[in-house]
Amino acid sequence: MWFRPFQSGSQWYPYGWEEGILVDMLASKYTPPPASVFPGLPVFRSGAANTNLVFTNGLLTSPVFKSVNFTSANVLTKVPANDASFTFTPTFTTGLISGTFTHSDNTKPTWQGVLMQKGANKGGHGYS
Repeated sequence: MWFRPFQSGSQWYPYGWEEGILVDMLASKYTPPPASVFPGLPVFRSGAANTNLVFTNGLLTSPVFKSVNFTSANVLTKVPANDASFTFTPTFTTGLISGTFTHSDNTKPTWQGVLMQKGANKGGHGYS
């Protein structure tokens, strides 16, 4: 349950929800390096991707797919390396990820997320 008290002057939900609202939450314990953040990824191959970034919704006309190669030493490279249409910045000590991507409306919104290492939702999840 998520509770929010009355907050006068707040632009969003100033009356809050003192009775609470039911929300879903995903959680996973994060284990930072020196080990691989995602053990079991396909082996690194120069010029080939083993991981994809997928941006959906957010008024996109269609999903945006970007490719990266993630090594067992937690080194990330874009595929192709000169793709300037997105950035990806992992912070492996905390499991936070962020970057930018080129939206179908030609803007370059920022995105943020978190790495989940275990369970059915293993991968990166975020929002823009």
